[in-house]
Amino acid sequence: MSRRTYAAVSHLYRTPTYYSWNSMLNRCLDPRCKDFARYGAVGITVCPQWLDLAVFVADMGLRPSRAYSIDRVKNEKGYEPGNCRWATAEQQQRNKTNNLLVAIDGEQVALAEACERLGLPYGLVHCRIYHHGWKPEDALRPNTRAHPKPSVAGASCQRYHQRTPSTRNKHGFAGVEQHKNGNFCARIHVGGRSRYLGIFPTPDLAHAAYVVARERAAKGLPV
Repeated sequence: MSRRTYAAVSHLYRTPTYYSWNSMLNRCLDPRCKDFARYGAVGITVCPQWLDLAVFVADMGLRPSRAYSIDRVKNEKGYEPGNCRWATAEQQQRNKTNNLLVAIDGEQVALAEACERLGLPYGLVHCRIYHHGWKPEDALRPNTRAHPKPSVAGASCQRYHQRTPSTRNKHGFAGVEQHKNGNFCARIHVGGRSRYLGIFPTPDLAHAAYVVARERAAKGLPV
């Protein structure tokens, strides 16, 4: 590294930007790295120009905060200009290859983003699709009360849940109890303890909160 290049990047050492850049290199280039098997070993590479920290920063800018990390827009491609961005964990979750993509305004977007644009609770829409077998276009309609005919995948999901009556109650929703005031209470058991999730006007909204909490717990996130 030339003195001029060192002077340009020396202030970045031991900063969040530097650690992100260094971690990217390690997981793609160093077989001793614990994450190498999921990156370098399967062909995920770093473009030659980004081996230089100064060039990387010129292309990507500084890491906005510790809440951000490097995200590849197209997961089948490597770390290179045009395919990377600084993104939060929530944004990266939406970019996973196993996300359900839905059409909204002529654009294919992740289900979570579609819900955000339409102002719909993600848990409710997710519940409609995966637990009640609604088609995505029906599940994304606000104030939908009628239950459309389930899709094939959804029907299979419903049959699975019907085979597990111990997880359901008289309302037909897991994790839901009717409160004495007529509303519906959502709870989840995590680590042997019952966690209160809130009171909701309908059982499907309460169950939606339960579904979201269950998914967070499965990922090791706080509920």
